[in-house]
Amino acid sequence: MVVMIGTIGLLVSCAQKSKIARERNAARKAAAGKGSQLKAIKKAQSIQCKVCFQTFMCTSSQASLQAHIDAKHSKLNKTFAGCFPDYEAAAASSTASKKASKNKAKGNAKGGKKR
Repeated sequence: MVVMIGTIGLLVSCAQKSKIARERNAARKAAAGKGSQLKAIKKAQSIQCKVCFQTFMCTSSQASLQAHIDAKHSKLNKTFAGCFPDYEAAAASSTASKKASKNKAKGNAKGGKKR
């Protein structure tokens, strides 16, 4: 079977059409740089409960972490500071990295105005 592609009027067989589509999709994937997000997710798991060693995303709110304490450690009478002593440092680094990535996305690595 022969198929016409585009307005140029090239006659291309189905096998050639599939090959062209595979090459085009491979080029798109290479340009996008998309792949597995497992490394990025593992990096983002920066908050850790010091009692049970469960990890949480760096974007977790204090309310959700308090819910974890209430659900898992209520019998131990643990406080927020007892479970997450380094929460403030993790939250601060999370907001700093968000600001840096926003500036980088704008093409403004230093955060100042472009000249």
